[in-house]
Amino acid sequence: MKKTNTQMRQGRLLWRFFIIIMTALVSWPACSQAGLLIDCAWLKAHLDEPDIRIADVSKVPSSFEKGHIPGSVKVFRHRDLEDYTRYPPVGYPMPVQFVRLMARLGITNNTTVVAYDDNKNIYASRLIFLLRLYGHSLDRLKILDGGKKAWKGAGLPLETGTGSPVKAALYNPMKRKDEFLAAWQDVYRQVVQEQNPKAFLLDTRTREEFQADRVRCVRGGHIPGAVHLDLASVVTKDGEGRWKDAPELEHILKEKGAAPDRDIIVYCHSGDRSAHAFVIMKYLLGYPRVRIYEKAWLEWAVLQALPVEE
Repeated sequence: MKKTNTQMRQGRLLWRFFIIIMTALVSWPACSQAGLLIDCAWLKAHLDEPDIRIADVSKVPSSFEKGHIPGSVKVFRHRDLEDYTRYPPVGYPMPVQFVRLMARLGITNNTTVVAYDDNKNIYASRLIFLLRLYGHSLDRLKILDGGKKAWKGAGLPLETGTGSPVKAALYNPMKRKDEFLAAWQDVYRQVVQEQNPKAFLLDTRTREEFQADRVRCVRGGHIPGAVHLDLASVVTKDGEGRWKDAPELEHILKEKGAAPDRDIIVYCHSGDRSAHAFVIMKYLLGYPRVRIYEKAWLEWAVLQALPVEE
């Protein structure tokens, strides 16, 4: 049966619509997974939007003045992102400290925060975790994939100097999500004492730290029952520090036994690499039960009654 002109036109329109949809799906950037990772093109397009705050959490604070993404605010890892009033000073800020930090950075509950650094986004992840700890919407949190290296590699401009002043903001934090955190008692009971088969303790430090070849505090070694994975050393896929795709990251974790159905506690030396692993597992891969041992190896090593393996 011969097709009419109307049928042929409808067929061509449907075919064009199909091509448009498939092109959009293929070209949708991998960095949009879970809405967390964004690329340089996305940030460049949204750079001047008033409800976006770009946060530079570089490993070396003085690097900010030498070059930062235009419009960025400077975050000090060892002043802004830890509770320096308690020992060891590696825990996350208390509510009063957090509200003061948000005021200085010009961040409200409705601000979209884009975090980046110059170290595989480890410190950027700590800021993202802190914001989630106090209830900031995940939809309003972004990490620039590849950080400052990717921005420079794309030939995009950097600003120098101290940055432009920002207007102080009022932040209303939610009740701290303590379910994201574990204490040494939780680790000892579930992993060491009970050896709960559902529990999984992930040590994200270097192999040298894990084996006590490198001792950074009063004792070296690791918590008994911990499984080692230096995630920071295997997370990137290129020289600019972009993260590997989600399926590859999940495969790396599952090979170590860190499956989505386990109750995972992650720790490192002082909470940076564990925040990095938490963000990847919970927000990039969708693991439902992940906690950070907040006081980290610095606390466990000091508590001499707690067991250590080398």
